[in-house]
Amino acid sequence: MEMDERFPRLLIIDHADSYTLNLVPLIIRSLPHVSPAHILARCIVVSHTDPRLTQILPHVDALILGPGPGHPSHPADFSASLSILRRMLQDAGEFVLPTLGICLGHQGLAVALGGQVQRAPSIRHGVSSRLELLKAEGCRWGDIFEGLQGEKIDVIRYNSLTVVESSLRTEELRTTAISNDDGERVIMGLQHSSLPLWGVQFHPESICSGGGGAMLANFVRETNRFWATAGAVRKEAFGCELPGWVRQVGRSLVEASLPLSPPARNGEEAEKRRFRVVSRRLFSPPGSIGREKVFEKLFREKGRSVWLDGSRHGDPQSRFSYMAGPSFSLSYDVRMGHLALSRRNRLRKTLPFSPSASAPGSKTKAHEVNEHGLPTPMTSRSASPASERMSAATSSSQETFWTFLDALQKQLQAQTYFPREDEEETPPFKTGFVGYFSYEMKDESLPPSPAHPNRKEGQEKWVDLPTADFGFCDRVLAFDDKKQEWTAYALLLEVSSGEAEGAELAMIQEALEEDDLGLSLAQIQDWFDKVQQTIHLAEPTSVPPSLVEKGLPRLVPLDDASTYIEKVEKCRRLISQGQSYELCLTTRFRGETDGENEEGDEGAWSTYKSLRQRNPAPYSAYLELDDSRKKILSTSPERFMSMSRDGRISMKPIKGTLARAGFKAGDHEAMRASGMEEVEWKKAIDEKRRRALEADPKERAENLMIVDLIRNDLVSFCDPASVAVPRLMVVESYESVHQLVTTVSALRSRPDIGPTECLRRSFPPGSMTGAPKKRSCELLDQLEGGVDRGIYAGILGWIGLDGAATFSVVIRTACFDGSRVEVGAGGAVTYLSEPAKEWREALDKVESIASVKR
Repeated sequence: MEMDERFPRLLIIDHADSYTLNLVPLIIRSLPHVSPAHILARCIVVSHTDPRLTQILPHVDALILGPGPGHPSHPADFSASLSILRRMLQDAGEFVLPTLGICLGHQGLAVALGGQVQRAPSIRHGVSSRLELLKAEGCRWGDIFEGLQGEKIDVIRYNSLTVVESSLRTEELRTTAISNDDGERVIMGLQHSSLPLWGVQFHPESICSGGGGAMLANFVRETNRFWATAGAVRKEAFGCELPGWVRQVGRSLVEASLPLSPPARNGEEAEKRRFRVVSRRLFSPPGSIGREKVFEKLFREKGRSVWLDGSRHGDPQSRFSYMAGPSFSLSYDVRMGHLALSRRNRLRKTLPFSPSASAPGSKTKAHEVNEHGLPTPMTSRSASPASERMSAATSSSQETFWTFLDALQKQLQAQTYFPREDEEETPPFKTGFVGYFSYEMKDESLPPSPAHPNRKEGQEKWVDLPTADFGFCDRVLAFDDKKQEWTAYALLLEVSSGEAEGAELAMIQEALEEDDLGLSLAQIQDWFDKVQQTIHLAEPTSVPPSLVEKGLPRLVPLDDASTYIEKVEKCRRLISQGQSYELCLTTRFRGETDGENEEGDEGAWSTYKSLRQRNPAPYSAYLELDDSRKKILSTSPERFMSMSRDGRISMKPIKGTLARAGFKAGDHEAMRASGMEEVEWKKAIDEKRRRALEADPKERAENLMIVDLIRNDLVSFCDPASVAVPRLMVVESYESVHQLVTTVSALRSRPDIGPTECLRRSFPPGSMTGAPKKRSCELLDQLEGGVDRGIYAGILGWIGLDGAATFSVVIRTACFDGSRVEVGAGGAVTYLSEPAKEWREALDKVESIASVKR
């Protein structure tokens, strides 16, 4: 391979950004003559805080200094990269690497050469700018904008700061691109006169940026030109592969961050399969079927139950819905590192689970429950054979609840036979786990960060639910809304003797004592018969939507209007300082019923039945936990992630909301004043609002920021070249609101990556954090006063034993704890946000399911 056809060993330095990984698929697309595998083998992404950065430099040929929040002069934001730049400038004869700085990296290049950075005349996040390209005279190396001159190039910016042009030494650093911000000239591109150093203020990797591929291809070309002029020894090194230890440092990409393990075996291929999924398609009588009655008779009357209820008839996302009653459940407290197993109508049992001390968010070791019902540290003499196997299996890894559930699902998948069915035409959930991860599970999914002093440890929660809770469903009843068909699934235990394969599965089996995972054939046949009889006898029910107001109290906001508006202003100030691009600020709305929802009463269930009619949504759900006072009533319209057995991933973020005609304060007065008929007025105003949302620059910027963030998350565990955006910023209309929605798809890069690992790498939902994700979460913890969000802003759904999964984002959701009720709401704050409108948007979202005291 000729020098100019090679792909250099590339180090991308990540500055705590949520877009950096999007550079990888952009590079792959920009170099079609180079195989993606070759590029991935020679490209690593490393955090700017990694102490091994200087040791990596001799093994790479080029640098990209990625974007990030903060200021290039602040040590916590850019010190390592600034040191590298200054070393290259001081020792250019001995050490220099072709370098491209993006956004923060671009600003850092200017600072390294004595330049200054100031607040931008026009703060832009998720907003496009038209480039004006300039000729860089007298530069030794080529122009990264080559081939783009004369074209209209619009690029996306995420910046609050810009380089001060008058501070630059023009004999060293030349301006190669500018834009016009409200009449002011702003630097968009820089190039060193004699060294292979370039910078761009914008984000070429954004899905809406033009010309990014050409710029990256030009950078690779100039890198190869640079090394073609190097000495013989350095030319030889250029052809070497990255050392193994260097690849292991690049932990952002899944190829480097997970040990290669065989994929979970389908039970069909296992020598000793223990389980088999069996099913029966049930006769459905003509006409409407009372699904509420079916759920009541088969599941809800027996205790803990779940209905994943696609209640929006005709919506493709609502095609399949599922009912189940878990045989056991796992509940987890992330603060205590405490994992408990509960069996139906039996006492809880604490599992000998110990989050790794080095794992993100881990606080303590495993616990037992003392005589007061409080967790106490485990003692060595309490260790069981299963816990000893667990310890041995995880001693070299970072154990969290995410990794525990991931391992448990894989072990069950490996020992289960699944019938071959058409995935497109049969319900994808055929037994497995149903539950949720609360927002605070970010403590185990994001890199560790210092605890904020204002976090309210030991806070009394208005609604106190486990941080994560999953029920194991060995019987599932699925309904196909398109075909109007019911199918019952059950997990058959074929081999009951012998030891369970896998430490996590062995631990569960030991905790269940005499109970088996799975059912006998006789139990399954009896259950199938009972389901058929219940469906045959079920009659349609009708619950008036007005019962929502009766079942839900009028809610009081935790933050009043003035407090929330003040927090929005704080968000805008932080954004103007470059600390974040977008902050998804939230608050809680609380109330208390008159006692109808105490244990044994029907209040929450009646409320849900009317709520699903008032606000039908593709990801509606009703969950009753082991403590029957605790219930979750969700009407979420937003898909977080769905994945098929064969690894096809789809995410569908919602960002941008506007009330439909008739659902906004003052609408009824406006309609009367117009003199128009109600139907005519609603139709006209509805279309006007839909178009306004579709064209709103602030809403589109919000959506784009999350789309770019999600693409970045997917690259960490998917084939980078497969990440695509088939639908970008399309308005979808629901009963009470219009929403701006995007669909992002990808293909999992390795078959041994389990669904829980995929969820972890994308958690928490970007649509509930803002960007960059980690920095935004830290700022939001402070802004929201250290109050836990709980299940709100988390995810809820199912993980199939076969590796498929679907989860929604927990929004438009009411949580019950006895008579107490809580609903979360908020919105994405950008610099363009108007504080009063942000408060109005939060109220609109709550009032889609409840009323609010003003």
